[in-house]
Amino acid sequence: MSYNELDNVGTLGLSSFTWACTNGAAASVTPTSTNNGGGSNWKATNGGANLLYLLYNDTACTANQLKNGTADALGNATGSTTTYNICGIPSTSPAQTVAVNSYTDTVTFTFNYNP
Repeated sequence: MSYNELDNVGTLGLSSFTWACTNGAAASVTPTSTNNGGGSNWKATNGGANLLYLLYNDTACTANQLKNGTADALGNATGSTTTYNICGIPSTSPAQTVAVNSYTDTVTFTFNYNP
């Protein structure tokens, strides 16, 4: 993902993982990071500088917004491999003042199931 401070425009970035579970098992995934940006924001850092961003479970960054520490229900497993899409985009409200640089964050996705 990237952010244009002058135009206050964020460009999305995509990732995904696959999962499989016993047919009929209730499954969920919980994203967590120690860098909490407050509210729905996640926070990527570079030294003391921060870039706030949003995470979604779709490929367009428009639906199913993910929140730090909140489980995302995946429904009942089918026994087949399923792809979980993750979309990240810098927050544009309010506009951010950030230096051009690389910002990092580590988000852990913990998979939970109940057979």
